[in-house]
Amino acid sequence: MKPKKNSTKSVKAKPTTRKRKAVAKAPSKEKKLSYIDGKTAEAVEDKERLRDLEKLLNPSSLHNPFKVTNAEDLDKKLGDMSLPELQSLSVEVGVFPSGSKATLKNKLKKEFKNRFFLGKGKVLSTTNPVADYSSMTEEQKRLFSTE
Repeated sequence: MKPKKNSTKSVKAKPTTRKRKAVAKAPSKEKKLSYIDGKTAEAVEDKERLRDLEKLLNPSSLHNPFKVTNAEDLDKKLGDMSLPELQSLSVEVGVFPSGSKATLKNKLKKEFKNRFFLGKGKVLSTTNPVADYSSMTEEQKRLFSTE
């Protein structure tokens, strides 16, 4: 028998390769980029027009999320609401909807008091039409046109 040689595997050296550095080319200033977003220019204009119309028809000072103008009506309304309804109203009003039913009622009453009596916001009820076509400017009339 032949004596065994030490079994050492020879490791082949890998050839060294140079990696090329990626050089990012800056876009030329003359070339104007355009992106495809799936929106047509008409759709964007219509959306802006509707947004302007919405601002005209629903001024933020007339928005009353409570839908009542006095504390007694608010107590009755809150008494008839369930917990999910109270949470929904509190989100609309801007109060964090956490806690039990009693806690939410107290938070909503406090927010109503702050808005109605302390001037944080105005709760107004109007009987007149929101928009009078005869007293509108030309731009406002253009927003109302349905042609």
